[in-house]
Amino acid sequence: MTRPDELNDQLPVVPFCPFRCPRCAASKPFTYGQKGRIRYHRCQECGTRFRSLELRRDQLQTFDPPPRAPHSAPLKHGNA
Repeated sequence: MTRPDELNDQLPVVPFCPFRCPRCAASKPFTYGQKGRIRYHRCQECGTRFRSLELRRDQLQTFDPPPRAPHSAPLKHGNA
């Protein structure tokens, strides 16, 4: 191991739960904003915009997501 690798092994590891687009299940959405514990995303595949919520460890077991709004057509940009 090199010196930087030894330092990295000393850093704490936290769990990461990857998330996907709720419409097409594509991974790695574009994050375009954050306000407090809410992050705003746009899918790079289908263009769907959605939010993610950062939860505390004690909230994981009891989290009950709000009902989804009915699906609507994607927003059009420009004069289309």
